[in-house]
Amino acid sequence: MSFQTCAQKVRKIDLSFKNRRSAFRSCINSYCWLTKQEFQFIYTRYSNRFGFNSDIKNPGDRLNQAMDDLEEERNIFLGKLRLFGKKRIEEKSRGCRFPSKSAVEALYNNVD
Repeated sequence: MSFQTCAQKVRKIDLSFKNRRSAFRSCINSYCWLTKQEFQFIYTRYSNRFGFNSDIKNPGDRLNQAMDDLEEERNIFLGKLRLFGKKRIEEKSRGCRFPSKSAVEALYNNVD
């Protein structure tokens, strides 16, 4: 399923918390694939920050907050990807067929 489809499931209050959390994990998995980060690192960061794995009141609200934050983080990275793509078009027109290793590393190492 796509990131957006899973994000919609996360926000469906009529689904059980277990199903919503599973959809959130799918969103994280999609984000990790996009950013080349490890799933457990991202999941633990969000779990610690929003506490939806603990026994707290209204874990669904926390899950919605986490989803909002993840979407914002993803949109920022997508913006960086678009900018990288535009730069690559310019570089290709000047004859540089491959991106520099440092440019690719900068794109993926500055994710958070």
